Amino acid sequence: TQHLADSGRASVLLMVDEADSPQIFARQRLSYDCQTSLIERDQPQWSPLLDQFQQRFGNIITVLRDLQDFRLFCLTPTAGRFVMGFGAAYSVDPQDLHQLLPPQPPT
Repeated sequence: TQHLADSGRASVLLMVDEADSPQIFARQRLSYDCQTSLIERDQPQWSPLLDQFQQRFGNIITVLRDLQDFRLFCLTPTAGRFVMGFGAAYSVDPQDLHQLLPPQPPT
């Protein structure tokens, strides 16, 4: 948490489960580099976001809401990489995170 607050950076990695991948080293995966920003308790989005968390995760959020060391961060993707398998890696368009950019030849 302190690193997120101090650096303002994080990475997110989503990947196919090992059990669902015929080749563990070629698993599909998507990674994002993100900027982080702390959402303070007095900001207008704090309560609606925690309400959404509570709907999804249940009453544990009631407990977390009251803990003074519980902090909420917004992650904003700035770049990404999608690996479909061996020899199939694409950058995510930083202007449109729904679009992949064609592979670039090695330099």
